[in-house]
Amino acid sequence: MYGLRIDCSEIVNRQLNIIGANVYHRSDMEEAAELLSDSAYNFETVITNEFLPEECKEAFALLNSGDKNAEKVVFIFA
Repeated sequence: MYGLRIDCSEIVNRQLNIIGANVYHRSDMEEAAELLSDSAYNFETVITNEFLPEECKEAFALLNSGDKNAEKVVFIFA
């Protein structure tokens, strides 16, 4: 799902718990999709840094560093 593969045997063997949260409603997602499709907004200027999932330590280190230039960090799942 979403291009990220998870080895479920590790979850089972290590008896891990996965906890998720969803605080958005369908109408929020519809509004966000409309905004993203509107060419009047240039959302690329909002993103300050991009990381691959395997670079998560570097991403969180940057966010925790207090660097004012790292305001919106995204992970690229491709």
